[in-house]
Amino acid sequence: MYKFRQLLLRNGLVLMLVFASIPNAISETDLELLKRVSENREILKSDDAIVYWGGVAAPIGRFILIRKDTEMCVVLFKNFRRGGDARPPTWFNTGEERLYADYDWYLQNDGSGEFTKQNVKQGQGKVAYGPLVGFGHWAKQTTNQRISCGTIKLYWTYPDTVQFLSGSKVINTGIELAPTPWSNISEVSGNDPDIKWFQMDHNRVTTIIPVGDLKK
Repeated sequence: MYKFRQLLLRNGLVLMLVFASIPNAISETDLELLKRVSENREILKSDDAIVYWGGVAAPIGRFILIRKDTEMCVVLFKNFRRGGDARPPTWFNTGEERLYADYDWYLQNDGSGEFTKQNVKQGQGKVAYGPLVGFGHWAKQTTNQRISCGTIKLYWTYPDTVQFLSGSKVINTGIELAPTPWSNISEVSGNDPDIKWFQMDHNRVTTIIPVGDLKK
């Protein structure tokens, strides 16, 4: 089982983190680093990737590779924005600011990992985070944080993190994520031996990777 905690950071950034029920699933130092980097990421349009135990963020404007079995997908967040509508919570509205992002996705499911082939599928998507509205059993979360690409469904957190999770469930331990330095789909190769792949790992220390170091 997992317990969710919502962290409201100094500049209003909302970050959903999942804590395992085991003690010390994430250290205080690791958590503070993740908070600080996430704040700066939005402000500075970071050229760094972030890898932590539950998810990956590529440098701003760069693709994230997603792999599951023979299916491979790349996602690029085109923009992210705030609603500027935070308000004090009430009995019927938790008051959080609405957060949005738009993304492009490309899917290669023939096992080749090549995104220049004619059989690549593509599309766009929107994700959003919003307050819980209503009361008791009738409350509704005004949120769509699921990234969809083929049969792959993963969870987004603002501004541009892809997680191994969807809601309260671990999607699949077979999911792998890789931040890349690529900003154009013609550059993307899922078979590039210099790209480093990551799986969900509760013991991973949060790591910041400059864009120039994303290829071994």
